[in-house]
Amino acid sequence: MATVRICVCGDEATGKSSLITYLVKDVFVTTKIQPTLPQITIPPSIGTPENVTTTIVDTSPRPHERSNLNKEIRKSNVILLVYADNYSYERVALFWMPHFRSLGVNVPVVLCANKSDQKNDVPTNQIVEDEMLPVMAEFKEIDSCIRTSAREHHNINEVFFLCQKAVTDPVAPLFDSKESNLKPACISALRRIFHLCDRDQDGYLSDKEIQDFQIKCFRKPLSDLDLSNVKSSLRKYSLDYVTDKGIAQAGFVQLNKLFAEKGRHET
Repeated sequence: MATVRICVCGDEATGKSSLITYLVKDVFVTTKIQPTLPQITIPPSIGTPENVTTTIVDTSPRPHERSNLNKEIRKSNVILLVYADNYSYERVALFWMPHFRSLGVNVPVVLCANKSDQKNDVPTNQIVEDEMLPVMAEFKEIDSCIRTSAREHHNINEVFFLCQKAVTDPVAPLFDSKESNLKPACISALRRIFHLCDRDQDGYLSDKEIQDFQIKCFRKPLSDLDLSNVKSSLRKYSLDYVTDKGIAQAGFVQLNKLFAEKGRHET
């Protein structure tokens, strides 16, 4: 695909325009930004690593601009839905997602909890568990979720990268969201990957084998804390998933299922 068209939606004052402005200017603009930014097109070499041209369309939630909003939603490949407080969060389920469905669009939605600097006392995993996962469970078209802050330069490139990935590398062919299961072909592929990464063929991925896999896929290792958290998460489902030898094949498949369920493309 040569172009990804992102429609940025959400209530007023959720920081949609600030996210776009920071992506383009690489700085948080403290002066007043116009309510709706003009459409911008970003070539592949700027901002995000996918080799596609990205068109970003800002929208207004005001009732008198609803027809233009609907037009842009229908033209998009992916929707970036932004909320920033309790009111705009409630509106995700009460207005925005039902509105997308009423238009009959079949595109992925990336859910963005913006202005995370205003909730620095709340850890991200709690936001994910309390806010994002319940909405994702109700609306299967939500592809992924992320916290951002233009003020603190947090996850700006990443949120638009997720939008690109939702189009260029969709999770739907791998994961049946209605059944909450990986598809059979995906499980077969994961078992093959496990076999290739299990260098000593003992049926487990050791810490070193996990790190080799991580570096090959993402070009950076897991921290000791992250690896420990991965193992702790797997033990909650079955003690057989992790032993002193490492992560078992069933645990490796379960781990990827968890990532798919939580919409976490890049881990």
